[in-house]
Amino acid sequence: MNTRPILALCCLAVLCVSSVWAQAPASDDTVTTFDRWYVLKMSGEQAGYAHTTERRKGDRIVSQTDMKLAIRRGDQTIAIEIETWFVETLDGKPIEASSTLRPGAVAIIQHTKFNDDGIELTTGQGPAARTTTMALLAEKYLPPAAAQRYIEQRIAEGDREITVGLIDASMGVTALDMSMKVVGEESVEVFGKVVPAVVWEATASNLPGIQMREYVDKQGRPIKSTIQLMPGMDFEMIEADEQLAKAEVDPPRMMAQTLIHPDKTIESPRTSRRAIYRVSIKGDTAITLPRTGYQRVVFDNQSTAAVILDLDQPVNVIDDLPTQADLESSNMIDHESDAVRELSQDALPDSDIEMSDVQKATQLRAFVHRYIDEKDLSVGLATAGQVAATAQGDCTEHAVLLTALLRAEGIPARTVTGLLYVDEFLGQQGVFGYHMWTQAWVVAVAEDGGAEGTTSGDESGGESGGGDASGGRRWIDLDAVLGERDFDAAHIALSVSSMRDGQMVNDMVGMLPMFGRLEVKVIEVE
Repeated sequence: MNTRPILALCCLAVLCVSSVWAQAPASDDTVTTFDRWYVLKMSGEQAGYAHTTERRKGDRIVSQTDMKLAIRRGDQTIAIEIETWFVETLDGKPIEASSTLRPGAVAIIQHTKFNDDGIELTTGQGPAARTTTMALLAEKYLPPAAAQRYIEQRIAEGDREITVGLIDASMGVTALDMSMKVVGEESVEVFGKVVPAVVWEATASNLPGIQMREYVDKQGRPIKSTIQLMPGMDFEMIEADEQLAKAEVDPPRMMAQTLIHPDKTIESPRTSRRAIYRVSIKGDTAITLPRTGYQRVVFDNQSTAAVILDLDQPVNVIDDLPTQADLESSNMIDHESDAVRELSQDALPDSDIEMSDVQKATQLRAFVHRYIDEKDLSVGLATAGQVAATAQGDCTEHAVLLTALLRAEGIPARTVTGLLYVDEFLGQQGVFGYHMWTQAWVVAVAEDGGAEGTTSGDESGGESGGGDASGGRRWIDLDAVLGERDFDAAHIALSVSSMRDGQMVNDMVGMLPMFGRLEVKVIEVE
């Protein structure tokens, strides 16, 4: 069963500190060949359900999964709904797929067509729909039903180690390799009775360091699946009947478990301008940290790095230039929507058109902070257009709205996911919590000849050496959640994202191996 959308929304759920549902093709002569319900659990608590079916009509097979999940953040509950379906031929040729992700009121809709000359990806609906084309995947990557048949065949032949290439079209089109091996046999409780199951350990190429445990029947169909999201937090899918699966739940809490306690307290974090941290990750997983904005990174080994934040010395990196995706409209960063365009005019009236990009970015940050006047954890994930309409949300809503307003002004912008140190959160003192903010690509040289936002100047190429492929521009960090100060050295960037259609979930899932595994030591803070 594909859990990537749920895992991505779990990642977003720990951040911060009347839509149309797509329907799979069906008719009266469709034959249902597989139909199972599952209870979804987080850390042993029932959180929702999944319903998986496989239907056949003529030479077509339709695999469909519907999921509902509820998560509590602080005193707020977030409901997440996901519907995906995939159409393929009997011989395993992909035809089309659709996914709808509803993290609250907003629906993120995507439709995929597999043509002979490329893959057509359409996001959104109606006049706001956008279509892009990507290259075909290698033939070794199979759609869901074909992949399941391959696994069943290998099991029937007695194989105890299997690797299969899968096409994941849940939110974007991704090719991934799933590796499985038998580790034993156990009995699993289903519907109050105990049934025998073969136990497999599985890993996916897009989830390094994350191990899944699959309890399957003789055909290789899942009876129970367990994924350790982080130490002390497991995500489970257990076969059940419809009534049990749909039972009312008391949503589990998950934010407090992701907070990171550094080795020492940071005094006055909101006024810090320079800091050095040592960041490490437990286990065999390699840590990847971006060198961008005000952040430099020096790796000791694959699992440990020194992170240096200096607000007076922006990083000049010629290998971190903006892409077209940092300017384009997407499902999340819908800066061409009427709501965002109208808000942009309010934020920067015509009298201010002579401002520099840095001045525009700073003013937009302050505007977003004031505009979102209902700051709470009740919104799972909202597009910039929805935030412009509701003025409600947490750090993710601040970040996407500021990113959209910057792009509306022609300034390349993207979101940053990372850690923010706070004095207190959810009853815990002196912790780093997962957070999201914005980066803007701006001219770094001010009118007085110095570097914009610096005290020493860095327009000659800085640490990159002679020449400057950036054209005198830099990424600057902007945190619209903060009040008077727009950024400080108590932030640690973990990843950056353009929030491009088809890529956002991949970016979020890529964060998963870090949850519960990061350690932060404070070397010095000025």
